[in-house]
Amino acid sequence: MLKRKVPHEIPSQLLNYVTVYQYWKKENTWPVIQHGPGIFTVNDNDQNYEWESTFLPLISESLSALIDSYETPLEFNSVGLRYVDSIKAIEYGFQGNWYEFLDKTLNFNVNNSFDYRGEISDFQINQNFRQPDGSNLIITASSGKTKNASEPLLFWQIEMKKNGKISRDDVKTWLHTAHDITSETFTKIIKKELYERFART
Repeated sequence: MLKRKVPHEIPSQLLNYVTVYQYWKKENTWPVIQHGPGIFTVNDNDQNYEWESTFLPLISESLSALIDSYETPLEFNSVGLRYVDSIKAIEYGFQGNWYEFLDKTLNFNVNNSFDYRGEISDFQINQNFRQPDGSNLIITASSGKTKNASEPLLFWQIEMKKNGKISRDDVKTWLHTAHDITSETFTKIIKKELYERFART
């Protein structure tokens, strides 16, 4: 099912790296493929996700369709693989103190060595690790709220990204490596109890 996210009257020269089209499996049903000038993404959620049997084949098929739709060879200057997870913090024992909750759930934390005033109400942590092939492993954790702003959420994101010219074949090879690194990182950054609860769901 095709949806256009941007009005037709907006000039195309203003849309560089902006998602213009979405291709849904059916009405608001994942997965969804998105593209626009200079950008192409394949997205899915945890209900459908399985790397070998569903997500990687979807990426390969979608990428082939994109490449075949152009008369001239496409050049890729950036590739990324990103996973975003979240939990309702109260369901995992959050009692209002983010410092204590991070120490309980994740293997990294916020440490302030100054006399701060009041209690921490929100946070965001970003870390970037350069890889031997020039890729970057990016780890982010932050607080948030549910849509009705009634419940606190803990988000964490693991992303592999590489900038620079990359061929079609190299994209596929890179994706396998990126998946291995992000999967291993997931098991390392969350504490055992939280990991085991994720594994059961």
